Amino acid sequence: MFCERGWAYFPCPHSGSTKPALNDRYGRMAEFRHTPHCGHWQRRYGWTMRTRTKVILGGIGTGLAIMLAGAVALALIDVRQIGRSNPKQASSFRLPWFNFAETYVDGEVLGVAVGSTKAEAIRAAKRASLTVEPSGWGDNRAGGASLYDKPSLLATMLRQHHLNFHDEADLRRGMTIYFRGERVERIDVHYIYTEAI
Repeated sequence: MFCERGWAYFPCPHSGSTKPALNDRYGRMAEFRHTPHCGHWQRRYGWTMRTRTKVILGGIGTGLAIMLAGAVALALIDVRQIGRSNPKQASSFRLPWFNFAETYVDGEVLGVAVGSTKAEAIRAAKRASLTVEPSGWGDNRAGGASLYDKPSLLATMLRQHHLNFHDEADLRRGMTIYFRGERVERIDVHYIYTEAI
């Protein structure tokens, strides 16, 4: 039975007597003292030096095992593949700054296929909710693409060797499409939480 927190009480066979300290089966030091007010043995546990060392080493070993398991899990995740469709999710696996940036020379990225035509790439970028940045061809006026009417914007985009895009709803997400002739040669995609320090 417990009379107060941290102390266990047992019937006292001899009032006023003392009982020697001893170790229990877990290696803890058991301290006994008589409590006249309730007529019970009062027993308190403390840790021996050997047991304390075991606990510390066990904690360190557990921490290292968790870190190793986490490193293995990250190594098995194909972050590049995730980044093709969801750069934001991919960035969560890029420690310590959680910045994602990759270059793709094949396949599809955010709906834009390497090898597709300029017109197809522009339409795909629009479907991915990305907006072109006129600063990519030297127009740094405030207002960006909204200063152009649709026909003139498309005509200007079709003349470029590369196009930069950003997501107006989430400015961390962006993409650059590079062309060779009239076809998409490669695609850079990024999701940046922290700028380089």
